[in-house]
Amino acid sequence: MAEGRNPAEISEDVRRLLDGIVKRHPDVQDIAAEIVVMLDGLVGSRGTRLVQRRTGTGVKYRIEMVNKRAMLYEVRPLGAPLRVSHELYTSLVRVLAATDTPLYYDEIAEGVEEATAAKLAEWQGRLLLRFLQRADPSIVVRERSRYRVVDTERFPAAAQRLWRATERARE
Repeated sequence: MAEGRNPAEISEDVRRLLDGIVKRHPDVQDIAAEIVVMLDGLVGSRGTRLVQRRTGTGVKYRIEMVNKRAMLYEVRPLGAPLRVSHELYTSLVRVLAATDTPLYYDEIAEGVEEATAAKLAEWQGRLLLRFLQRADPSIVVRERSRYRVVDTERFPAAAQRLWRATERARE
């Protein structure tokens, strides 16, 4: 089956399979991340140029209090954690809940900026959208570069439950 294929192609196929496994079984995310690191070493040791893919493997979210403000942290295996305030999260949820149609990222950012009177950094908005997309079951999906709320009636409550569940997970 793998005969005649180069190690980089095989590695990409294994990564694709791991992505599918992690989607179905999020609890094996740490193991999948370790396998990816091993694959990098294996393929890299053969002199093949590696292409880094962002799969979300190993990414964790947590809520912490900073200066009496709740902050959402996105922690990746490499690099410093990113954080966004609860106020921005609430504003983004309101913008998404206010419409039945899918929105482009720029439309969401514009709505948040109008609500908060502050400029939303792109990484902050995208972090919040990734957090909402990773909910199980999904409450926000991305389709053709647009973000759509799965169930507009239940979305605000579901987003609040997601925040609270993440908050409780650190306790």
